[in-house]
Amino acid sequence: MTDITEAAGPIARRGIDHILLGTDGSDESVSADEWARDIALAVGARVTVVCAFDSPKAFRKRGSIYLTQARDELEAEATEVVAEVVAGLIAAGVEATGVAFEGSTSDAVLRLAEDEAPDAIVISGRNPVGGRDYLVGSSAERIVRHATVPVFVVK
Repeated sequence: MTDITEAAGPIARRGIDHILLGTDGSDESVSADEWARDIALAVGARVTVVCAFDSPKAFRKRGSIYLTQARDELEAEATEVVAEVVAGLIAAGVEATGVAFEGSTSDAVLRLAEDEAPDAIVISGRNPVGGRDYLVGSSAERIVRHATVPVFVVK
């Protein structure tokens, strides 16, 4: 296995100054968080962290309604995940900011990629457990297909 500092030469020559990290706070996403941290440290890049949350809806005959309390709890959880990951990156010596994004994982990553113009994206590619929108399967595939910068899918 190659040490990340050995690989930093080719990565640094590509000019990676800004990494977008899609995370969800799951055990599966920790590996992606660590890769983003290690790459950022090796090349001196800053990291923008994003955690998506979907607003739950109840469907009825005449349309859907948003469940406000559940939405607020999901937003609070996503905000907490972002704060924890950002704090860990800063503690490791990486410049980091973050945002909780209302919408799907792929929409969050792709929209922030447009807005923030990162040089690379790091996401998790593990299997989901439970009903949350994890960074896997169709989300990861959509991000890889539509991103305009390199995407690192960490397993």
